[in-house]
Amino acid sequence: MKLESLMLCMFAAVAATQANSQEMLLQAIKNQIATKAEIDIERIHLDAIDRRLAVTDCESELIVNFPFKKNLNTVQVSCSSPSFDIYLAVAYRQSENIPSPELNPLQKNEFWTVNKKIDPNEELLVTDIIHQGLEPLTNPLPPHPMGNYIDFPSVEVRAKIELKPGDPVRSTDLDVSISIPTATQNLAAGILLTEQLITTSRLSVTNLQPNIVTTFDEAVGFETLTRIQAGKPLRRSSLRLPKLVKTNETVTVIFENGALTLKTSAIALENGTLGQEVEVLNPNSGKQFTTEVIGKGVVTRKKR
Repeated sequence: MKLESLMLCMFAAVAATQANSQEMLLQAIKNQIATKAEIDIERIHLDAIDRRLAVTDCESELIVNFPFKKNLNTVQVSCSSPSFDIYLAVAYRQSENIPSPELNPLQKNEFWTVNKKIDPNEELLVTDIIHQGLEPLTNPLPPHPMGNYIDFPSVEVRAKIELKPGDPVRSTDLDVSISIPTATQNLAAGILLTEQLITTSRLSVTNLQPNIVTTFDEAVGFETLTRIQAGKPLRRSSLRLPKLVKTNETVTVIFENGALTLKTSAIALENGTLGQEVEVLNPNSGKQFTTEVIGKGVVTRKKR
């Protein structure tokens, strides 16, 4: 019994240490997000990192980037020691100095309605939903019943109930769906996603998580970190850029100087994904230098 109690205490201590380390890592990630997005750090929310990824700390330089254009809801987090490259979903709380629609007295008589009668299950356009309220319009407006999907290219909206002009339209009155990439078959971890492994499915946004992949460009060429079921949406946190260069692997180094291009071989000293910097070793001279990954087993000499 004493041995079992001792082991339980040891496991609890290890778990507490890992939790503290991950909390410090998440705080460091938030600091970089706040700086890059120019936003108050208190507004930033990150979910805990998936325990299966075994990521708790970064002993080298922590690199945080927004990998997708015009998208601040996903960050790519990389570290060379220990080596990891993960994607995390980011949520932003409303600033405290902006009154919420429910608390703003000027918005009590403001709401969204429709510009014509809509029957149940009838499809309606985004422009059929209009704002009705006081003039001039308050800022911000009450939340749109379609939420963040109002500008989504493939969005479709159908009425769940009869909608009439002048009556408030709520999110629960609408069935909003979008077309997003899903897996064509069950996928194991470590699978490189190709166009043949991905199809498009139309799903209701009701149960969609905020960190799902919404375009093929965010999935093709990425590698699965976890198992993915056929027909299920792809989560950004379950994907990563594949390691095109691996530690101790012989790589081709390309040197370019104007019209002159030279190629040689070197030994990679660390893993690297597309666009990442990696240190390589010239086996003949014994010198190390920094390169950039441009393909599978191919790097180019970084210009200084």
